[in-house]
Amino acid sequence: MIHRLSQHAVALTLSAHTGRRLFAQSISLCNASAAEVKYAPLWVNNRPLLDTSGTFEVRHPASKQIATQASACDASQLSKIISSSRSGAKTWASTTAFQRRQILTRVAQLLHERKAIFRDAQAAETSATGLTQDVDFKLSINSIEEAAAITSQITGDIPQTVDGSLALVTREPFGTVFSISPFNMALILSIRAIVWPLACGNSVLLKGSPLIPYTHSLMGELFKDAGLPDGVLNIVQFDPDNVSSLVEQTIAHKDIKMVNFTGSPAVGSKIGSICGRYIKPAILELGGKAAAVVLEKADIEKAAHTILFGSSFHAGQTCMATERVIVVSSIYDDFVAVMKRKVTDLIKALKTDESEVAEMGLSGEGSAEKVKCLVKDALNKGATSLIEIHSLEKCHSSKAQPIVLEGVTSEMNVYFEESFGPLLSIIRANDADHAVEIANDSEFGLSSSVWTEDYRQAIQVAKALECSAVHINSNTVHDQGSLPHGGHKSSGYGRFNGKYAIDSFTQTKTITFRMNEPQAPFSLLK
Repeated sequence: MIHRLSQHAVALTLSAHTGRRLFAQSISLCNASAAEVKYAPLWVNNRPLLDTSGTFEVRHPASKQIATQASACDASQLSKIISSSRSGAKTWASTTAFQRRQILTRVAQLLHERKAIFRDAQAAETSATGLTQDVDFKLSINSIEEAAAITSQITGDIPQTVDGSLALVTREPFGTVFSISPFNMALILSIRAIVWPLACGNSVLLKGSPLIPYTHSLMGELFKDAGLPDGVLNIVQFDPDNVSSLVEQTIAHKDIKMVNFTGSPAVGSKIGSICGRYIKPAILELGGKAAAVVLEKADIEKAAHTILFGSSFHAGQTCMATERVIVVSSIYDDFVAVMKRKVTDLIKALKTDESEVAEMGLSGEGSAEKVKCLVKDALNKGATSLIEIHSLEKCHSSKAQPIVLEGVTSEMNVYFEESFGPLLSIIRANDADHAVEIANDSEFGLSSSVWTEDYRQAIQVAKALECSAVHINSNTVHDQGSLPHGGHKSSGYGRFNGKYAIDSFTQTKTITFRMNEPQAPFSLLK
């Protein structure tokens, strides 16, 4: 929750975590400390920028107490900050791959040493639990280390030419990359928006989420202490009331050469439109509606257990969260029975003696309301819940009860819309082909899973699914720094991670040498 202040600013994979105990841990609400209000300055030229036009405050989503006061960048400061990033880009592009690798390796070491500091920051601003923070932290370390490794893998080419000349194709950085990261996985989604452009020789201007400005502001000192030169990483926050105009002003600036954005499809569409208007390349990683396809030869116990975890991890607040389960008719009833037992056990594990409703903490204000609306619509149109749903009106504005709906059809809004909450829909399919058809009946294409012990069929189904990642007998919530990450369809375009990030964050340059007299038809140009 964000409020304006008028005064000036003041001085690797989840597979190992699928036990019942971790189920409960992953979605129990963290208690935010009300003892200290954090301050999040802008970070420019490797130091906090205190002279800003105003601040805004952030309240913890559960306690509603003030968590952070954050400096807000205004239009008059923005050009100066971008100029700093431009100077940083020139400095950074002149470094060697070895120098960049050394600094990024040191960033990983320092982040490991400061784990407690970042955990405290997340607890102060979000409802992230211990398990969520652990996963976020490990993914971040992995991403930094992989980014450090690819600094020496940015290679060129010597292609054959038709006229006998020598041609060199090199890769070089764009310049300054404007990175926009979201709130939900506070570390990894900002870390990857920083380290992959840096690994490729770009400077980064990071606009963090207005929901977690303090967590994002800590990144500046982390990279400075690792040896990053001035201006190579600048961090800004925009006043939520003016964010649209300032984002466009930033993208339009002549010294911003590229944009990467992670967030909602609605905002991503606007970002893409602005980038198109100003001819700026962009990477967009947007929403998802991940489907788990459960086929006849699936291990139903394992599938139901893992799918429920994929739905409830971090209260469903990841773009890869499992939102749909498509089960072939021959095992549908058996699967529903097992899933009902699993979710019932989960609810029991979540409840305390004092709480009437087992709820999960959500970070975005309005998220719980969206879940409630989707559930009401589905129930009114014939879906049923596998567990008793307590009065939705009693749910806290920043919490939601985990819900599994059975009998979901395409007439219901939840069939198509991303809930970004702990809401799972079970859909019946006639057979494997029909299951693929249902899974592909979505505007999104980010992640999915296939469950079967018939691996020939698993590969066939995986190839038929219209999404960028398919995990066989595993979780849809899956990310590794060496594997490409990005979306198909309305889930976006462009890729983070590994050697695939090199294509995203560098551009080619062709250099030719005339080695002899030009040959036809080029001799005609003499």
